[in-house]
Amino acid sequence: MGCKQGVGSSAPHPPEGPVTRREDASDLRGRFRDWAADNGAVDTARHVERVTLVHLGTSEYDVELTTTYSTTDATSAPRHLADKFATWWDGDDGDGVAWNLIVTDAGGHRLADRHL
Repeated sequence: MGCKQGVGSSAPHPPEGPVTRREDASDLRGRFRDWAADNGAVDTARHVERVTLVHLGTSEYDVELTTTYSTTDATSAPRHLADKFATWWDGDDGDGVAWNLIVTDAGGHRLADRHL
């Protein structure tokens, strides 16, 4: 809630630090590309430039794919990538829970999202 949390009629209090933590997960990118090579999704997987885990607290996170797609690309290509990544995602979230998959362009603009 960060800035939206106010006390009574006083002004909202902005958070004192980051409300999330971002972590590079290049190992997931490599594992996804390996899977894609064996499952007919090489052309789709080649668009993934970076995989980032966006920690939402101590045990929950979203997965963000930074891609070569742009906002001018048809929405079907980023959605197709999201579907393929979700198929690969095995549901074993380790110690935490992955909630959402977010596909972005290089500038961070959201192109597609999907619940994991």
